[in-house]
Amino acid sequence: MKQKMVDIDTACRVAGGRPGGGSYIFVQDFSGDGLNDYLISEGNYNCIGKPDAFRAGGKAMVEIYVTSGGDAFRGFYEVVRGYRILDTRPRTVQIVRDGAACGGALSATCTVTLRWDPPSRKFTAASASSSPITPSTDLKPPNAAVTLPAGVLTAAEVNSQAVGRKVQGDGTQWLYYSNGKYESDDGRVARSGTYVVRPDGRLCWNDRIGVSGCFQYYRQAGKLHLRRADPDNTFALGPITVGSLPR
Repeated sequence: MKQKMVDIDTACRVAGGRPGGGSYIFVQDFSGDGLNDYLISEGNYNCIGKPDAFRAGGKAMVEIYVTSGGDAFRGFYEVVRGYRILDTRPRTVQIVRDGAACGGALSATCTVTLRWDPPSRKFTAASASSSPITPSTDLKPPNAAVTLPAGVLTAAEVNSQAVGRKVQGDGTQWLYYSNGKYESDDGRVARSGTYVVRPDGRLCWNDRIGVSGCFQYYRQAGKLHLRRADPDNTFALGPITVGSLPR
């Protein structure tokens, strides 16, 4: 994974841009073994000065790395027109293919649902539809707008309710320290890094190995909930509780 991040930074520099990272790595269980895997969307990578370096013709590479022991191997890679992550357990990935990959004319598009195949150790196309994913989920630059759900906490509310507190939910514990650092633990993998609360209320983090993303806090049915809120991918993580940091 670290080498992949180095490679994409290098490719950005070669293209004449400056590496800006961004939310292009999504850490979720995609294979169903209870361990976090990694989806890398090169189309969401922020190559400053060369925004289309990884989105030639409106298409970009999507890869899924599956965790195995202390490493992760590539279980899927394809240049696609678009993709999305569905809020299922494990997470479901859909991609948009076009042209010959859909078995039709060059202008044809189709949506394909990926499923993990343990014997081959790869993701395969489980189903396809002639109805493509709507344009709002196609690949966009990393600064694309995110539609926020009702009840979203403001930046001030996030600062008062999450910063300097312990947040628990979806089997994970996050500790957000007032100095801008955080620690998290899902019972299998412990992570740490830095975070910032953005003006739109999103709490965005970057861990020590370079994986980044954003969370959105919102109220639903009188309870505080958490969702992932990155460009192109927003999915619920469920209700959370907030408490004091351990001493």
